Amino acid sequence: ANYLTALHETTFGLLNRLELKPLLESILLRTAHLLETPHVGIDLASLDGVVLRQEMGIGIYQTWNGTYTEKGQGVTGKVWESGTTIVVEDYELWEGKNTIALGLGLRSVVGAPLKSGDKILGALLVSSLDKPNYFTSDKVILLERLAALASLAIDNARLYESAQKEIRERKLVEDDLRSSEERFRKVFNNSSVAIAIVTLEEGIFLEANQAFWDLAGRTPLESLGRSAVDLDLWSNPDERAKFVQELLEKGSLENVEVEFTGKNGQSKLALGYYELIDIKGQRCILCMFYDVSVQRQAQHDLK
Repeated sequence: ANYLTALHETTFGLLNRLELKPLLESILLRTAHLLETPHVGIDLASLDGVVLRQEMGIGIYQTWNGTYTEKGQGVTGKVWESGTTIVVEDYELWEGKNTIALGLGLRSVVGAPLKSGDKILGALLVSSLDKPNYFTSDKVILLERLAALASLAIDNARLYESAQKEIRERKLVEDDLRSSEERFRKVFNNSSVAIAIVTLEEGIFLEANQAFWDLAGRTPLESLGRSAVDLDLWSNPDERAKFVQELLEKGSLENVEVEFTGKNGQSKLALGYYELIDIKGQRCILCMFYDVSVQRQAQHDLK
């Protein structure tokens, strides 16, 4: 009854922990309690499966926290290599002993694999310093059941931490984008250069700054969502089609003379610069116009 109760509590206690470090601490303490020994360690394989590292240990295993083990090296390496439980009745007499563990008083040692499907996540190690043959078949079975529960919990915690990392990274990207958009918006709106963004296909106005509306003699209310042809900014659709074709071939256009005629009939001359951009998967044109009406009038007066 005590065994079943402890196993039941362990099941819920492990699976309810979502962060890896507190989970490993819980696994160590519960394993030590159920197997009645204070010497427990957990080694986990790297995500690429290249190295095995002791993530946490208590008792004598605390000595090896952060150390790495190769496949086939000691009990840990043999568990990792074989994917099966290894039981050593007397470590000092065992032919596969690891030299770094000699002289520390290890007697009975048992290691169980931590598995997720066919993948070996790591190993759960338990030792006794007092007695050889300490781990009976019942205790080995208990350790294997604990290892199975621990494997599920570790897998779950890693998925949770991966999801949390992805959320944090996404938030950082979103914050950077928001900050970038705010900087762009300030430059866009406050620039003395007339700037407009239109769709490539139909020339529909998506956005423009006040300098552009002043230059073109139009307002946002009447222009946004309508095409440049509808607003009579092109004399005919064929000319715009030729312009689009040239822009597609070259990627950008510079020093294009553009004449804007306002509703009052007043004309303004500008130099246009055009660049192809993508906005949410849609090909668009970034248009920038420099009003040179005053300079051209000054040149005319000088002549």
